[in-house]
Amino acid sequence: GDDDLYVVNGTNDYNFFFAVVRSHVPVDGENKFYYISHARESNVFFVNQKGKLRNLSADSGADFVGNSRSTAYLDWDGDGDLDIAVSDFHGPATMLRNNSENLGGSWLKIRLVGDPRQRTSRDAIGARIVATTKAGLRIEREIQGGSGYLSMNPKEQHFGLADAKSSDLLIVWPNGKEQMLQNLEVNRLHVVHQDGDETVVEAGE
Repeated sequence: GDDDLYVVNGTNDYNFFFAVVRSHVPVDGENKFYYISHARESNVFFVNQKGKLRNLSADSGADFVGNSRSTAYLDWDGDGDLDIAVSDFHGPATMLRNNSENLGGSWLKIRLVGDPRQRTSRDAIGARIVATTKAGLRIEREIQGGSGYLSMNPKEQHFGLADAKSSDLLIVWPNGKEQMLQNLEVNRLHVVHQDGDETVVEAGE
C-alpha cells in the first residue's frame, strides 16, 4: 500500500526526457509508463509485466519522433481505457488512442465530489481509492492536484479490472474518514458524493 518513487534524470548526453504517464489497459490493471523526449528522438512506451518493464514502443505506435514537452492521460473516447495526449514544442499536439477495449476486459471510473463541511475540497484532492475484486486484484489510486510538467490529468480515477463482474471500493477521504462501497457495477462511471455523514453514489455520463 506504500507508494514507490521513480525519478527521471533531466539529461543524458543532451537527450532530455520529461513526463511519465501511468496508464492501464482493462485486462490486467498493471501500470504502463510512457517517456517523452524533447531531443527529437523516439518517445518510449513500457509495459509493466509482473514487475518487469518491457519496451513495447514499436508495437504501441507511441514511439513517434517529436520535440515532446508534456503528456496527459484521459479517457478521450469514453470507452473505459486511457488515451494519451502529447504536447509538442512548436508543433501540433498528438492524441494516442488506446484500443485495448477490444481485449474485452472490465473497467471502472470513479469521480469523487468532496464536502467542504467535512474538510474535503470539492475535487477531493488527497483522497485515496482502493478497488478490489473477488479474484484478489487490488488497485490503488490517489487524487492529485497536479500531475506533471505543463500538463494536468482529469481527476476521475480509472481502474482496469481484468474479467471482474463487480468491484468493492474503499475510499479514504482527505479528512481521514473511510467508507466502503460494495459490489459496484463495472464498465461505467460512478460519481461518489461525500454529503455530511453519508455517501451518495450516482451514475455518471
